[in-house]
Amino acid sequence: MDRQAISPSMPQGEVESSNVRDENLGTTELDMLAKAHEFFQICDIEGKGFVFRHEMQRLHGELPLSPQELENVFDTLDADGNGSLTLEEFTTGFSQFLFGQKKSISELQWCETENVHQPNWEESNLEGDEEDQFSNLLESLGSSTILEDESTIKKLWLHLRKDEPHLLSSFEEFLAKVLSQLQEANYEKEALENALQKKITDYDEEIKNLYEEMEQQIKNEKQSFLLKDTERFQSRSQDLERKLTAKEQELEQLAQKQKRLEGQCRELHHDKIDTKVENTKLKLTNQELQNELEITSQALIVAQQQLQILQEEAKKLQEEKEVEVYRVTETLQREKSGLLKQLDFLRERNKYLRDERDMCLYQKSEHVPPAALKQRSGSIIGNYLEGKGSLKSRTSEDDDTFSTSRRRNSYGLNECPTVDSESTAAGGLIRKKCLQRIISIEEDHLPQLLDRSEKQLTKWSEEDEDALPDMEINGTQIKSPSEQTPSSPREQPVGKETLSNDEQVLGPDRLFKIVFVGNSSVGKTSFLRRFSEDHFYSGTAATVGVDYSVKTVIVDNSRIVLQLWDTAGQERYRSITKQFFRKADGVVVMYDITARDTFQDVKQWLVSIEEAAGENIPVLLLGNKIDNEKEREVPHALGDHLAKEYKLMFYECSALSGDNTNKSLLHLTRVLKEQEDKVKEQTIQLHQSSKKKTCCSRL
Repeated sequence: MDRQAISPSMPQGEVESSNVRDENLGTTELDMLAKAHEFFQICDIEGKGFVFRHEMQRLHGELPLSPQELENVFDTLDADGNGSLTLEEFTTGFSQFLFGQKKSISELQWCETENVHQPNWEESNLEGDEEDQFSNLLESLGSSTILEDESTIKKLWLHLRKDEPHLLSSFEEFLAKVLSQLQEANYEKEALENALQKKITDYDEEIKNLYEEMEQQIKNEKQSFLLKDTERFQSRSQDLERKLTAKEQELEQLAQKQKRLEGQCRELHHDKIDTKVENTKLKLTNQELQNELEITSQALIVAQQQLQILQEEAKKLQEEKEVEVYRVTETLQREKSGLLKQLDFLRERNKYLRDERDMCLYQKSEHVPPAALKQRSGSIIGNYLEGKGSLKSRTSEDDDTFSTSRRRNSYGLNECPTVDSESTAAGGLIRKKCLQRIISIEEDHLPQLLDRSEKQLTKWSEEDEDALPDMEINGTQIKSPSEQTPSSPREQPVGKETLSNDEQVLGPDRLFKIVFVGNSSVGKTSFLRRFSEDHFYSGTAATVGVDYSVKTVIVDNSRIVLQLWDTAGQERYRSITKQFFRKADGVVVMYDITARDTFQDVKQWLVSIEEAAGENIPVLLLGNKIDNEKEREVPHALGDHLAKEYKLMFYECSALSGDNTNKSLLHLTRVLKEQEDKVKEQTIQLHQSSKKKTCCSRL
């Protein structure tokens, strides 16, 4: 900066020293640029063209600055904040950083000198021309190349000179600084333009080189492509020639084939004409067959309708026959039961009376003379009348013995013989309470039992034919077997636990066989007695073999007879129990909720049922003894889960309290009835489809 224009009244020596200082300052700036370039090379050892923050620490030995101050210098120079400095940013910013410090020092010295010569300068301004002074000021600041319009600055300078001369020096200093910064900006602009021009020149040179290389590569590729294309064209031409030759040969073969096909086509045309004639004949035949088929179909429909009617009639007859057979069988079994018990009782009485007769005859033979023995006694009833008291006592004792023996006899039945009221009062021959009959499969099967009963009945009838007339003892009439058996009310089959002579028994609509299985002591017998008699018997003994009872129920306005078979739960009877599954309509599996082992064996029972009866048989799962809730070991949810897993009906019941006894069996009965109805419906329906003849299928 030239300070001579600012103070024209300064001595000549000071002006010369100021010019020297400005020249030295310009030389120093060039040195600083060179030094900045040298520092940049020290930082950029790798030659990347830019410097990072940590690479500034390499100037620690070159400059008297701490690492923190070097980082601050980097932050100051990194104006765009991208974390790196290019060569231009480094040299420009670093020169401004160092030169600005020295310049501020020189300006400080100049201000001190200016303050010394301030009075002299103001006196000289009063003498000089204002225009010349302003021109000299601008020339000294070098504004001729910077400022385009100086009028505004001139007006402001004259205003300050006249009105506020104390601010003139500050304005001139401000103007000097602004012009200096503008000059520096012009220098930077020129430097950037030079650098940009250099880069453009280098870029153009590189583009030119790349273009020349690209042209050369394109030329080489074009030549190689032409060579390859020529070779490929030649090979393709050869391939096409070979293919053309092959096609010509194929064409000749096709021409020959065409000739053969034309001949075959002519033959087929003749065959087609013949086929049309045959088709016409076959259509006529087919039409005749269709007419016959329609007639036959109508006849078949009529026959099917008649067959359906006959099947329905046969079904009704079969149902009536089954009901009638059941009624007749039930009546015969009851009559047989009564006859067998009466004959057994009469045989015992006959034996007793014979013994009494022999005893009386023996006693008389000891007291009567021999001549009297030749006389025949007309009747021995008097002797029996004489021993009336002993007869009554003996009859009572023998009756008890007879009752006990009948319980143990495998051929015995459930009812005592029927006599009138006088004989009941005299001898105690009637017992209102029925005797329970236990059938053991190990001893005899039911059919063998009935056959043996008939044989025994015939045997006893032959033995006692002469010894069983209608007798009257002291006005007491012992009726014949036919008279003792009531004709109106029919008795129950063999093995019936409870009998009712007052209720008139009607013919059943259905008959279902239900088998009860489960471990021993789970309460099967008690459950059956509760269901049949609506009474609980404590102290019931374990079932031996198999026992059964009959119960008539009303379900959906249908009278249904249930044969309830009570099986033994012991392990030794398992094989016998499985035989009853084959003809069973339904199965009841029972377990004890107070004994977990009985519930664990349910799956084994289900496997046995599936093996013997199949998967479609209805099964009812019962958990007994819910009255003993305190000792429960099997939760209700566990039983319900098992029932859902095997698709069973499930109830928890109590034979003691009667909870769910009737409800559970009625549910099973309803399921059996619905299942039987479905089977009957499927039997009635005819699934017969007419088969068409295939002789004319090609038409």
